[in-house]
Amino acid sequence: MKNRKVRISHYSEMEIKNLEIEIIICIIILLMSFLISVCVFKLRLSKAEDQFSENLIYKRNKDLERLKDYFKEFNIVGVWGSGKSFVINELKKHIKEEYEIIENNIVKW
Repeated sequence: MKNRKVRISHYSEMEIKNLEIEIIICIIILLMSFLISVCVFKLRLSKAEDQFSENLIYKRNKDLERLKDYFKEFNIVGVWGSGKSFVINELKKHIKEEYEIIENNIVKW
């Protein structure tokens, strides 16, 4: 008995390699399409956020200007023991029912 190779596939090796290359090309095209879609989505989202920000600034422009003027004149300065912390603590007592106060202790001894 002779050893015979049984060919299961009807396709030649060249056809199979071409098919593999075509599949790889399709995968690359799909990945590129996905990446382009993500970039376009991010660009549109960025433009929408900018538009929202511009509309909000336009509507709240007076508030923004009033806050900028306030911070130009707002100073609590003084030497150690002159009552800077006392003033802030008293302010917190007076406004705690109307506002939520968030504290950040930058210099912790």
